[in-house]
Amino acid sequence: MVVVALAALAAGCTKFKEEIETSRAEAEMQAQMESYQKPKTRPGLEPLLNRPAPAMPDPIAPERPEQPDPSALPFPWVDIPWSEAEAMLAGDPAALRFLALKQLGQDGLIGLEDVTQRRAANLGALLPITVPVPPAAGLDRPTAPPSSLVKRFNHLYDTAKGTPETRRAERNFLLDAMMPGAKAPRTTLAAPIDMAQARAGLARLDRLKQSGLITPSEQEGEAQALQKMIADGALPETLIVELPPPPPPAPKKVVKKAGSGRPVGRMEGGVSGRFEVIPSPPQVSAPKIPAGSNAPAGLHLLSMGTAIHAEKAYEALKKEFPDLAPLSFTVSKAELGDLGATYRLIAGPTDPANAEKICADIRAKGQSCQATPFPK
Repeated sequence: MVVVALAALAAGCTKFKEEIETSRAEAEMQAQMESYQKPKTRPGLEPLLNRPAPAMPDPIAPERPEQPDPSALPFPWVDIPWSEAEAMLAGDPAALRFLALKQLGQDGLIGLEDVTQRRAANLGALLPITVPVPPAAGLDRPTAPPSSLVKRFNHLYDTAKGTPETRRAERNFLLDAMMPGAKAPRTTLAAPIDMAQARAGLARLDRLKQSGLITPSEQEGEAQALQKMIADGALPETLIVELPPPPPPAPKKVVKKAGSGRPVGRMEGGVSGRFEVIPSPPQVSAPKIPAGSNAPAGLHLLSMGTAIHAEKAYEALKKEFPDLAPLSFTVSKAELGDLGATYRLIAGPTDPANAEKICADIRAKGQSCQATPFPK
């Protein structure tokens, strides 16, 4: 009886053991299957799997710079509306670019450091004589009005269109096109080549100062440099009028004067793309008015090698010297022997006393002038 009971107990224990082994095998298989389904992670990189997701960028980026104190800007403050300053600088692309830079900085659309660096890198475009650093190339090219540039920059900050990177890239592109930085290619500006350009430079300095683009000290320094060039006679007494190049002249035969052995040719002048009006040398000046003469008088202004451009030259002289406006002009041909022929541009007619007075005023401004009998 006891033997039967022990046999039944042993059989029960064996079955229980088999069930435990089966459950353990099933658990190990399930764990192995789950390990195959999980991504493999290299040892030591487990913390990277638990990093938080990166924050999404601000959809309105780039962030608008902080609006600076107007006194901190490198531009002087002036009491003039933006529209009036823009109208005053019309036709001066470089000045309009500086006006846009000033307005963008004052409105807080670009940072103070950016405004300061870009102005310093290109100030030579406004002050070519006193600023040793040449400006970036291309500032004299036409540009959009400053008001349009300001609207475009405001749109970049106020819109959520596109990614922050594309809007930031567009902002930098617009700014570099308007006023390049110090790394942009440089160009050297030429000094004034004649009296007219020097006077135009002085007038431009006044406009730049009134619009708040240069300081009074900067304006004074550049103006003194220009006035010194005028006073020292460093500028040629040459009035240059830009004209389209005329067709090439037909070849001329060289005629020898009997007995001289020297060829007789025509005097140079008015045959190139740049027409130069040159003060008359003494040997080609018109005769003076005889003492006590009451005959109609004229003002000998120029001697030229050709009469082709006489009208253009006289129109330019009338703009330069308003006293000539009431007078007409004529061209008188004079033969000068071995020198060939010259063409005298003579304004008039007027009375001798008035001719002497106008000539004196014109000579004081650097233009040659000789009172002479008006040709009949």
